[in-house]
Amino acid sequence: MKDSFSGYENQLFNEEDLTGEEEEIPPLRGRARGGCMKCQQTHSLQLAVKMLYGFLALLIIAVAVLASLVFRRVDNLSEEEIFYHKQISKVQESIKDIRTVNNYSNCLDVAQYKEEIARLKKEYEEIQKMVLSQEQQLDQATQSQQSLTQTSNRMTRDLQSFGIMIKRINQSLGLYLDQVTGWQVVINETDQGMKTLVEDQYDLKATMQQVNTTVALSALWIGALQRKAEEETLVLQKITADWQNYSRVLSTLKSNASITTQIVRVIQNGLSATHQRISMSSEMVHDLTLQVMNLQMQLDNVSSYIDEHEENMHDHQYHAKYYENRTGERFVTLDARMKSIEMEIDTLSSSFKATVSHVRSMYQYINQESSSCQSRLNSHTEDLQNLNNTVLLLLHLADTLRMQYMMLNVRLDADVRNLSMVIEEMKLVDTSHAKQIQNFTILKGVPGPPGPKGSRGETGAKGSVEEPAAVVTAPDLFPKRGGAIWTPLALLASQVLFLPEGSS
Repeated sequence: MKDSFSGYENQLFNEEDLTGEEEEIPPLRGRARGGCMKCQQTHSLQLAVKMLYGFLALLIIAVAVLASLVFRRVDNLSEEEIFYHKQISKVQESIKDIRTVNNYSNCLDVAQYKEEIARLKKEYEEIQKMVLSQEQQLDQATQSQQSLTQTSNRMTRDLQSFGIMIKRINQSLGLYLDQVTGWQVVINETDQGMKTLVEDQYDLKATMQQVNTTVALSALWIGALQRKAEEETLVLQKITADWQNYSRVLSTLKSNASITTQIVRVIQNGLSATHQRISMSSEMVHDLTLQVMNLQMQLDNVSSYIDEHEENMHDHQYHAKYYENRTGERFVTLDARMKSIEMEIDTLSSSFKATVSHVRSMYQYINQESSSCQSRLNSHTEDLQNLNNTVLLLLHLADTLRMQYMMLNVRLDADVRNLSMVIEEMKLVDTSHAKQIQNFTILKGVPGPPGPKGSRGETGAKGSVEEPAAVVTAPDLFPKRGGAIWTPLALLASQVLFLPEGSS
């Protein structure tokens, strides 16, 4: 009997150990999968940050390329300005030379070149007007360049703010990664034996389904435990009924034993009284003693059997109390686990909601910033297109001015040649006149004394001495600011005018 009860007890312990080991699996699964979802969230955040970094790098590269193009264009314009300033100085010297020649020739024939000088003055005035218009365009270009520099500064400030925000995001991500690493350490500490289950990447629905299945299994296990407890109660009831029956049997046996003892006493009295009869019937007495000894042996066996039943009853009571305590502890642990699982599910759902809201806000902010950057880039492209159009117009005007300057240069060359021809002819005429005067003096002889002074003639109309027209020089074309010649756009136009043929 003891062996059978001990085997049943070992069987119950083995089943409970197995159920205990099975009960510890579901919360570990839920934690492992929650950690994997957090890893996915961190990976998505890292991808978003990498995309931000790439977008900012592209913006920085575009700004750098635009700035390099602008600075290169400004350097080219400054070099061309220096080159054409030299050309203007050369032209000014040539104009001064022409002025001296014109002054010399005006002594001969001033009226002949008045019209040419007036025409040249008109052309220079037109050129001056064109230069002033181009100066206004250059002012607009400088203003647009200043606006571009301001926008570039704004973009640099925005990029710096983006960098600061990205640093903050990196710090928050670092803290979040530290928390995630801490969670991973905790999960690794708690799930050292469950590494294969950590690699499973189920979502929250799967974890909820598994929690439901674990709850169902726990309910089944609780039902099985209740059934076992009911079976044990039935066994205990049977044992108590047997014990009652055995106690009744024992009471009957005790009553029988008391009766037998009384009978034995009566027999002993009878034996003492009938000693003589015993001697006569010794065989009958011997049989009676044998029967009494058998009855005594039966009483000893019954008492030992009753003691064994008492020990078994005590064992059954002890095991019943132990199993009741174990089942109560299991119910308490199951309730605690269910509450902890519910708390973990609530924390996971709240953390997922917070991360989703944070990611949505980040996406909205990124979309707003990208739209603003796109609008700024569009405005910059429009400004650059306007600048390109103005530069093309300036180049076209420069080509036209260059053609006009070439025509004027050709005319000046032709006029200078004509003047040189006239001067040569005048020199020849002067030499011929000198020869004629010499011949006249030779034929006429030495002049005599002066004759008497004649009468004074009539007074004529008072005339005005006409001064030679002033030649417009190149510095007069441009207004002065602060005592210095201000020639940014004029020099640009003149630079384009005096471009060498190889540079065009």
